[in-house]
Formats: sequence, C-alpha cells, structure tokens
Amino acid sequence: MAVNCSRQEAANLRTLATELDLESLQEPLLRLEDGENSLQNERRLADITDELRRLWLLKQSATGKGNPLLTEKRFAAKLAAREILPPNWYDQHIFYCSGMAAAQNYLQHFLSRFQPTERNRLKILSWGGYYEILFSIEVVRRESVEWVDAKSEEDFYETLADPSTRLVFLDPIAFAVKMRILDIERFLGLWNFYAEKVPRTLVLDTTLCGRNFPLSSLLGGLNPSTTVCRITSALKLDQEGLELQNAGILSLYNSDENLLYGTWQELMEFRDWTSTALTGEEWSRLDTPFFLEQRHATDVFENNTRLAEALAGNRLALLESVSYPQGPATWHKSPFLFVKTHDDGIEAQGLMTEVLVYEIRRRGLALDLGASFGFRQHRFEVIVPDVSSDPSDGGRLGSTKEPKTLLRVSMGSGQGPSANLITELFCDVFSYPSLDCLRRAYQSRSRLTQATLINFPFRPFQAHQRPSQRSACEDLTAQQKALLESLPPVSDSESRYWLSSADVDLNGGRYEFEEREFSVDQGVFMPNFLSTLIFRQVTLQQQDFQNKDVAVVGCGAGVEGILSAEAGAEVYLTDIDPVALASAQKLSNNHPRMHFYSGNLFEKVPAHFSFDFILCHPPSVELDFGDPIQAQIYFSGRQFIMDLLEECKVRLNRSGELWLALSDRSDLREISKIAFQGGWRFDILQRERLSDFDLRGERGEYFLFRLMLGQKVTHASGKNLRS
Repeated sequence: MAVNCSRQEAANLRTLATELDLESLQEPLLRLEDGENSLQNERRLADITDELRRLWLLKQSATGKGNPLLTEKRFAAKLAAREILPPNWYDQHIFYCSGMAAAQNYLQHFLSRFQPTERNRLKILSWGGYYEILFSIEVVRRESVEWVDAKSEEDFYETLADPSTRLVFLDPIAFAVKMRILDIERFLGLWNFYAEKVPRTLVLDTTLCGRNFPLSSLLGGLNPSTTVCRITSALKLDQEGLELQNAGILSLYNSDENLLYGTWQELMEFRDWTSTALTGEEWSRLDTPFFLEQRHATDVFENNTRLAEALAGNRLALLESVSYPQGPATWHKSPFLFVKTHDDGIEAQGLMTEVLVYEIRRRGLALDLGASFGFRQHRFEVIVPDVSSDPSDGGRLGSTKEPKTLLRVSMGSGQGPSANLITELFCDVFSYPSLDCLRRAYQSRSRLTQATLINFPFRPFQAHQRPSQRSACEDLTAQQKALLESLPPVSDSESRYWLSSADVDLNGGRYEFEEREFSVDQGVFMPNFLSTLIFRQVTLQQQDFQNKDVAVVGCGAGVEGILSAEAGAEVYLTDIDPVALASAQKLSNNHPRMHFYSGNLFEKVPAHFSFDFILCHPPSVELDFGDPIQAQIYFSGRQFIMDLLEECKVRLNRSGELWLALSDRSDLREISKIAFQGGWRFDILQRERLSDFDLRGERGEYFLFRLMLGQKVTHASGKNLRS
C-alpha cells in the first residue's frame, strides 16, 4: 500500500502537542492536517517536531524539577501494568540515566555477588549485543572472567553447555552486519536442559526489537529457577522519537518473589552509590503521557520492512545484499537495515553517498545524511564496521585487514510522500549495471563533481581559537592591508552601546521599504538602515536571484527573505528566536518558495543543503556587558562571526556569496582579519555614512560586505529542489 499520510502524521503530532499543553503549535498543525500530502508539508512537519521538542524542554526547565522518586514509582507501575506475565512470575523495574548505565550496574552487581576467582571462574556468553553491552562486558574481562562472543548459533550452544557459563547476554536479534534471529524454541529446550545442572542468569536486550518481543512466552518456557534481567534503552522508541532525555530501564523477573525483591533493593542501593539515577530535572523532561508507549514504533518498523522487502525483491545490479531480520514472527523487525554493494570499499561508498546526496537534493526528499534522530526522521549514513575477513563468522564484529563500508538506512516513523519516494531513489541508483557506469553517468552532470561531497559529512569538528595579534597581521597581501586601513577604527565601548541602543526597536508595527509595507510583530527587531542595504542589493541592483538557493541567517522580521523569494529564489530562513521566526513565517503568507528553520545558524537546516547566497545582518558588537539580557539582544562579536564563517564554508556552493551587513559599531578590522585568516576574499558592495541622526536615531557608517572563498571548494554546487 502506498504511504501518503502527511495529514495523519500532522494529526498525530497535534495529539502530542495537546498532551504537552503546547497551544502555540495547534494552529500550524491544523493547517497541515487540512492541507495536501506534499514534500513541502512533510518538511514543515519535521520543523514543527523540532520546535515541539524545544518548547517542551524549555517549559520543563522553567517549571521545576518535581519529585524523582514519585515519578519513577509511577512509571514503574505503568510498566508493571503493561507486563503480561505467566503464572508464578514476578517483576520489578529500575530506571537509570542510560541503557549503558543499566547494563554496567547489573554486571558489576552480578560480579560482586559471584566473586569470580581462579578456582571459581566465570564465563560470560553473548549472542549479538549492541555496542553498549559489548563494551560493558569488555570492561570487566580479566583472568578469572572469560567472555565468549558467539559467532554462530552452534558456537553459542557449545559454550552454553560449559558449566562455567553462568551469565548469558542475549539479543533476540543479533544486530551485527548480518542480522540473525535466534531460534527461541531451540534455545528454550537447551537452556532448560543445562539449567537443571547449573543455575544461570539470562540478560535480554530488547531495545531494538521494541516491546513486541514475546517476553511472556519466553518466561513461560523457562526453567522456574532462572533469573531474567531485561535491559532496554528508553531513548528512542519509548519517547515518540523525540529524544527528550536519555534513560535506561532494568527489569527483573523471577518466580521467587522474596529473592526478586532482595535483588531489586541491592540494585537500587548500587545505583545510588554509582550516581546513575535520573535527576529530578531529567525526570521532568520524561514526564509525559506518551513515555513508554512506543506509539510511533509500529510506523518505524513498517517503513523499514517495506524498504527492505522492496530492495531484496528487485534484481538490482549494484546490490549484493540487504541485512534485515525478516521472519514469520511479528517481532522480527528492526528500526534500520544494512545495504551492501558489490564493491564495499570506502571510495565506492563515497561515490554512492555523493550520488545519493545529489539525488536527495534534486528530488527534494526528506532523507538526511546522519545518525538517527529517535527513528523519527528518515536518515542514512555510511559506516565503516570492524568486520572480520573470515567468511565463516557470519559477519560478526572482529578484526579486519581491508576497510569495508556499508550503507545503514534508518527509515523513521514519517508517513509522508518521502517514505515511498526513498524506495524509488534507492532502486534507481542501485539499478545501474556497475559502479563505473554510475560514476560516468553522474560525472557527466555539471552540478556533480568528483570528490566534493564525499568528505563533507565526515568533516571533523575544529575548535575555534582566537588568533594571536601577530598571526592575524602576518601573511596579509598589500591589497588586504589597504582594505583594512580603509575601514573605520573601533569606537570605545560606551559609544558603541549608545549607538546600538539608539536604533533598536522591538515595539513592532509597520515598516516601509520602496513603497512596500510590512507588518512586524511586537518583540521582533524592526529592520534598520543596515537591513536596507541588503534589501536594496536584492531589488534595486537587479541581483540575479532567479532559481537560486538563498539562506537568510538570523532572518528577524523576514523582509529580505520575502524580497528574495519574489526575485525568484528558493529561500531558507533561520533564526534562533522562535518569536522572530513565527513573525517572519506569518509575514510570508505561506509563500511556496520560503522555508523556515528554528535554531542557531544552520543547526536545523538539513546537512546536505547548500546555497548560492547567504545573507546575514548579525547583532552589532562584542562587549563585556553587565546585563545578560541586553547583551544577548545587542551584541554578538567575534565568536558569532567565527562560527558563521566556519559554517558558511561548507554551506556555500561554488562561486557562492556571503553578504554580511555590519556597521562601525563592530570591530570591522578584526572581523576582516578573521575572514582573511579563514581563506575568504571579500569586497564592499555598499558603503554608506549617515553624518547626522535620521528620524530613527541612526548615525554612523554602514557596510554590506560580499565574502567569497578563494580557490578552495568545500561543497558542490547544487539545487535544493522542492516540490
């Protein structure tokens, strides 16, 4: 069945907004609920999801911490009420700050009770195991503690027969490169046979199976003397994909109620000693009606199953295998799948990534490059696993001599048009006869050049460092030094603050530009003379914005975005202030070429989007100012400029331009040095001086700088096409 349900997803999101008492999101969600199923509306839903998460966290941070013990008791009761246990089985539940903390605490507690020695050796057996579990076991391995990570089902049962095997970590689905499903019936038969001779403890990790795993059937088939511990991360599938707060759950099951209660008490004390409980503030973030419901998990599993079946069912030349736990049981599902091509080298996957990013942009799909955000958005990434070269190991994690790569695709819970179109995208790309054919086909397209996007997703974080005065002035050309000398020197702090305060207007009202009138909401910066420099450059100078991608960073009232869209550009507006962004969105009157993202700089803009023009009118200057509120309103300074320039390096298309509107209240010479040191070249598009106060109290010298990168190309030129 075709997936085309943006309106239903809007209704589901409105339910979440109602449960969280976030009334400001009701109206935009109602509009989307009544709108059409389109890629544009799907992207708006993603933006509103991010805003919902941000508003809830902000609200809980302001309302207080609550009582963590009472909150935990309430959610433990919720879990217990949902458990359907076989007769004579009992349960207890403990919450931790993460799933890894839960695993480590239980493992340490078990070791403290078992007390392994050279004569009383402990063997730990694992089948599958996500990296948190494997890391926790690795930490405790020593001379008296042996760990066997079973590479096959036969290895697993052979180790299970060893009397020294007393602790077993089991993933019902082994989430390695090749996903494997354990035969539960065979497991129960052999487990009970060996349990009659030696008591064993079973630790289950059902995080990625969801809560569909048939725990009751498993417990009902186990020897009653078995102690069962289930560990799950409650970060992704338990929070409607919003990732409000990291959390882990440890659930204990035993047929001896007194023994169970005693173990629970010891683990609670152990948790306190290790400070791994959730704090009151962390509990307040999770204190929602939908926590532990996994309502969106069904859509996550359905979308991934559909994609896996479509890829496996088509004879695609480039595709070697699809790893997904397809089986007859309802719990044979996964929130992601691995895709392996015939050439699994890093260069081949780099080409594949480049092509996919190009097609995502060209088709306007909601598919991001990166790790999963709560399995809510659709994402994919290239991973380089440490895979053993031994073909008999079934793809288990181990050593390797040759680098291998895989595509991991995480289809989120989104039910909009992209869910179907992503399947078409992968089928189209994988249908090429060979990688050479794929390379030739895409290298012939003018907007895709070799080795441009391959390194972009993996760009390492570089800390911003203040350059020394000596290094800032060295290596400048005579032309650069002359430009610096032409700029006005920085004024004293008092004058800069006085001039900045004069033209700041947050009262809202009507703003006029070239016989156009715009309505600005109260609390949003009214455009000033600096803003006018950008407006004039967009309109009066006949700048060619037709079919260009334009980003407006710190959009404020959004006037330059409207003018750019009317000039034929596709415009992407960002602002860290949600009030300003909401005002700009209202002023846009749902212009089809305008798209809005709440966040700092490009924080929420999809990573693969790039632009022909980036427009920015930052706050004025950097000062040590006593009032933190006014400092936030008026001043940005060095760090903002450094962050902006660094981000723009990977966001500008080839020959792209960054327009920066600044006044003499900023340290223009220092900003210019930072730009030169970063490899930027620039000129001055407009330079205006107001010698006397105008009607709005503005005075000083105003600049519109155009910054461009030199020969260095850090991002491919391309269109962020929208439907």
